[in-house]
Parts: sequence; C-alpha cells; structure tokens
Amino acid sequence: MRVLVSLAIIALAACGPVLPEGEEREHPMGDPAAVAEGRIAKEFPQPADPSPDTLKGEWRLAGVDGKPFESQVGVAIHIGPDRIEFDNCQQIAWSYTYNAPEIETARTPAITIDIVPKPLPCAMAFPPQIEAMVQAIDAAGQVERTPENGVRLSGGGRSVLLFRQ
Repeated sequence: MRVLVSLAIIALAACGPVLPEGEEREHPMGDPAAVAEGRIAKEFPQPADPSPDTLKGEWRLAGVDGKPFESQVGVAIHIGPDRIEFDNCQQIAWSYTYNAPEIETARTPAITIDIVPKPLPCAMAFPPQIEAMVQAIDAAGQVERTPENGVRLSGGGRSVLLFRQ
C-alpha cells in the first residue's frame, strides 16, 4: 500500500504545478513566430530608404499597373539626368525632375538633334501594355523601391515597375 501511495505522489509531482486559469506555459524556445520573423528580416532586409537616390541608368520594364509585363520583346528604358526614353517610332520621351520620392514628368520630343527636316512620328499604335506604360509614366508622381529591389513609378492609379539591366 505504501508503495502505491508513494508512486501516486511521484506521478502527481511529475505532472508539475497547475497554472492559474487563463495562463499558458511558455514555449521552451521563446516565441517561435518572433524568431522566424527576425530570421526573415535578417535574411531579406528591407532597404533603409524606400526611394532611390537617382533614377539614372538602364532599366527593363517588368510590370505595368501591378501586372507583370509579358511580351516576346522586352522594353528597355533609358533614364538620363533629366530625360526618360525608350525606343519607339512615335517619338515619345519625357523630361523629368526627381526629388525623392517625388517625380514630375512631362512629354518632350524624342528627336532633339537639330536636323532639318525633323523626322515625323510613325502612325503605328502601341500594343496595349506599352500604351499603359506611357500613360503610367505620364501620370507618375512618386517613386519607391520595391522589396525585390525594383523601382515603381506611380501616380493617378497607374504604375510602372522597372528593374536595372
């Protein structure tokens, strides 16, 4: 009998103290969700500055209005110190001013060399995604860096996603 009582006391002690109602035991590793979030933040840090210092460079069109740009032919966009250009016979280009994160664009003739007579733009219509890109750059008012290290120009409900080439 003493043996049974002793075993019962040992079994009860092994169960540990009963927690007051509403309290939960702490996980032995702390908060696993917080540990995972910290690890993700360390492996995939967000840029310190959400907008780039400069836009100058060669870019690839990756998306328009939140959708991926899908075409058999890519679109390269050159951004100089004060001008945005892409290869097109419609002679569309933009002058721009950039004061991070704000951008202001204005259409400007693509042909700036002083030749007479200047070439005339072609009458060919843009494919729908290129037309949407042109309208998005026309409306752009803000620039932000994306988590994927792209650059998004947006404004007026439109956007263009660019990646460096």
